[in-house]
Amino acid sequence: MTKFAICVLLGVIGGHVFAADEPPYTINISESVASPEAKDVIIKLLEALYARIDITPRFVMLPSSRGMLMVNSGELDAEAARVDTVAASYPNLVQVQTPLLELTVGYYCLKEQACQNFDEDTVFIVPKGSKLLTEFCDTHRLTCLPVNNDESAFKTIGSGVGDVLLSADWIARTVMCNSHYRTFYYRPEPTLATEVYHYVHRKHQSLLPQLDAAMVTLNHEGVIKDFIQNGMNSQNSCDAKIITLPSSAL
Repeated sequence: MTKFAICVLLGVIGGHVFAADEPPYTINISESVASPEAKDVIIKLLEALYARIDITPRFVMLPSSRGMLMVNSGELDAEAARVDTVAASYPNLVQVQTPLLELTVGYYCLKEQACQNFDEDTVFIVPKGSKLLTEFCDTHRLTCLPVNNDESAFKTIGSGVGDVLLSADWIARTVMCNSHYRTFYYRPEPTLATEVYHYVHRKHQSLLPQLDAAMVTLNHEGVIKDFIQNGMNSQNSCDAKIITLPSSAL
């Protein structure tokens, strides 16, 4: 058997042929997802997804815009998770049809009064790089202060610089234990519920049917739900108490 034939034989994995010197399949996770718990959930979820098609990805964490540009240019292979309105600005990203996550969003406060009555003086803390939340702030003419991540957000609220954290629920709740606070007031914002998708560079478009089928299977088996719930177990283990308040329009 020739050296070339051996390389091809060894490179056949789950129906895909990889060159011996091909770089690893690399997925970007936005740097704004900086808490170890949230990052771990995303990595485990995508590892489970790609394991179904016999690909072992590696992960990098880059600033939001830089990461998207590198995926769009083909320097990176895939973007972990984005809402479709953001991905639409990058023409070389193609969407896995079945959502990776369904996000709910809400307001988190350390004082009940802060979550009950918003006025023109209320300062909302939002994770930097979230186009969804930035556009919401602009539409409703809110005073919003971006911070690097949800861990920074709780510190900012505790210091009195901001009043309210506006964030995706599962991300906010994975970092509560690290905030040193134990009671949180929460008010859902139903208008911000949205679906988040996984995107690949169009050079990998042939993987879409397999990735979509794998995503459907993971959802059916409850794998995605379990990963998210396990990621929030730290919130339960540190006895953080969340008091839910009625939602209401701004």
